[in-house]
Amino acid sequence: MNFLHHEKLTDISLHDFCFYNDKGTKRNVLLYRDYLLKSKDVSARTVNNQITLICSLFSELVQREIAEFNPASSIVKLKVKDGRNFAFSADEKRKLINYIQEHDKELYVFVNFLYYTYIRPDELRFLRVKDLRTNQLYIDSGISKNNNSEFAMIPEHLEELIEKYEIRKRHGDSFLFFSVKKGLQVPRSENYFYQKHRAILNLLEIDKRCTMYSWKHTGVCDAHDANIPIDYLRQQLRHKDLTTTQKYLKSLGKNLNMTIIKRFPKL
Repeated sequence: MNFLHHEKLTDISLHDFCFYNDKGTKRNVLLYRDYLLKSKDVSARTVNNQITLICSLFSELVQREIAEFNPASSIVKLKVKDGRNFAFSADEKRKLINYIQEHDKELYVFVNFLYYTYIRPDELRFLRVKDLRTNQLYIDSGISKNNNSEFAMIPEHLEELIEKYEIRKRHGDSFLFFSVKKGLQVPRSENYFYQKHRAILNLLEIDKRCTMYSWKHTGVCDAHDANIPIDYLRQQLRHKDLTTTQKYLKSLGKNLNMTIIKRFPKL
């Protein structure tokens, strides 16, 4: 919807979206791809997944004779490199937490949820108080990136923060993070925390490769270094299989077994 507003396409018909100058075209889908890459700064892999989803949607519409043409059918996928995820160093984490805790309590709670539960920022925005179960975080299929209802554990240190700010005492339907518009609660906007967080990263001169997602990556790295079993990490990351978790740890440089390294013989 943000893209449609950005390109002033909110009132465009399905036919006009698929056709441009009476000729089948992929122009609007390419505009969306460029929007994701430039305005949202998402990865090539995520962009490819979005285009694949659009292609599948229009294939179904064409099959049902609702649309005449699939505008995404001929778009070539972007090349995807084996990427690396960036976590904060211990010094960066300390500087950030000290600053955020002092200057922005809401952002402080937000990053704590990312750090401890590995939930995605765009899922966290839509979380409600009633989703805070006993020792667990319920992530409804309607907000889950995986489109499945899922759970994440609430570690003890996060529970202490939840109690400190009396979050569970709010109305069950209240969003954890919200603004008020025309007397109604609405989730914080998509870029609200990203922009505030980026400004702090710039202010403190933190590695520019780090993002809001780096709190999730940092939480995983710290848990791994604390010898939390990999299957626990898999469950908390909501990965379907251990291979995915192993690849994720590798992208964080956490694929080394220090116990084995110390056992290599001396010449």
